[in-house]
Amino acid sequence: MLKEGQYYTVNSKGALLKQFRSHKKELDSYVRRHKLNFKKDPVAFITAIVEHYEELTR
Repeated sequence: MLKEGQYYTVNSKGALLKQFRSHKKELDSYVRRHKLNFKKDPVAFITAIVEHYEELTR
């Protein structure tokens, strides 16, 4: 994942949410509401989280 010009390894839900500490509560809630599962479909999970984070930061 590329954030602020630096690449980060994302191999778990926690590793991804760690990159978005400022909105962790909102993102955790979003994951539960939409029943997202990192292990079943990591690409869809990452895409959904990043899109929602972008909505929160606009």
